Amino acid sequence: MDQDLAFDRFTEPARLALFHARGAVSEHGGTALIDAHLLLGLLKAAPELGPLLRPNVNSQRLSECLVGAVAAPSLPPTSTDVPLDAAVQAALLEALHLADGFGQLAVTPALLFLAVLQQPPGVAAGCLRSVDIDLAATTDAVATFARGA
Repeated sequence: MDQDLAFDRFTEPARLALFHARGAVSEHGGTALIDAHLLLGLLKAAPELGPLLRPNVNSQRLSECLVGAVAAPSLPPTSTDVPLDAAVQAALLEALHLADGFGQLAVTPALLFLAVLQQPPGVAAGCLRSVDIDLAATTDAVATFARGA
């Protein structure tokens, strides 16, 4: 993981999401951790985020799309540190900025999810759209949840 990021500001559940995202790279493939891996990690580490998807969707369908999007014939060596792609680095930095903007000391999984949703459309957004998720409504629901309202 990038040393420039203040991972000490990430809550244990947010770090667990990153751990599961790295596990998704090891399990399903990829040369870098992308937004789809991060969303897989978030859904696994923070199941409370699933009901925030608007309209409500079968999380299994979404997971299948994400896994299909990242599936690669070769898996990275387990001893290799998997780099973060630029969109994930941007999302992690945005999550820190969101925490500051919301007056929160720590980055939660909800803030990570909100940061992913606010990035330019990528693989994760494509999968969300493919299962008929309304990205604007989901972003609003996640933002409300992240603020604790």
